[in-house]
Parts: sequence; structure tokens; C-alpha cells
Amino acid sequence: MAHGTPGPDGTPERNERAAAGGPRDGDGAVGPTVRGPGGEDLLVSARLGWLYLEQDHLRDAESVFRAVLDWRPEDEDARDGLEVTVRRLERRRRVLARLKGYLARLRRHAGAKDGSGAGC
Repeated sequence: MAHGTPGPDGTPERNERAAAGGPRDGDGAVGPTVRGPGGEDLLVSARLGWLYLEQDHLRDAESVFRAVLDWRPEDEDARDGLEVTVRRLERRRRVLARLKGYLARLRRHAGAKDGSGAGC
């Protein structure tokens, strides 16, 4: 990994794009970012989105792919990843709808059996 000049804390800059003077937006950012758990901006790539997909973290994958595409709309890897994410989210919604219907039928059946109509 390329190392840049030491940062303010004396440690080498680890961001290759920054060290190489990579592309920057109008705010001086060196690439697409998402908000981290501590509120910090995290530099991301389409590969991180795919890793989230592999772990079934669909909302995180969506956020990463969108950040990459906001930065570089022509990024085919990120676009492909977002399309896979959307298909998985749609499938998940269909399964959830079927399960809700099934539970509703069980409740109606249980209510009809005990005569209360209250269900579970």
C-alpha cells in the first residue's frame, strides 16, 4: 500500500487516493463516503458494498453502492451491486408479505376455534 506524508498525528496517511492526489470533489473529499457508526465519514468502494451483500446486510450495501454511484455514476460494479440489492430487498418483502398472511390466517383460525375471535 502506498503511504503518503505523515498526518497530523505523525502516522503515515493510509488513503492511497489521497496520498496519490486522487480525484477530489468540490469539498476536497477523495472519494465516496458514508456516515460511520461514530458519525465519522468513511471512504467506501463498490467492493465494500459486495462484502455487505455477501453478509446479507442489504441496507448497508445499498448505502455504499449509492455513495459510490453519487461519486461516479458510470461505475458498473456499483450499479450491478445496487441492482442485486434491490432484487434481494424485493424478494425479502414478498416473503414477509406471505408470512404476514399466513400468521393472519392462523390467528383467524385460532379465534374461530375458541369462539373468542381474539386470536393469539
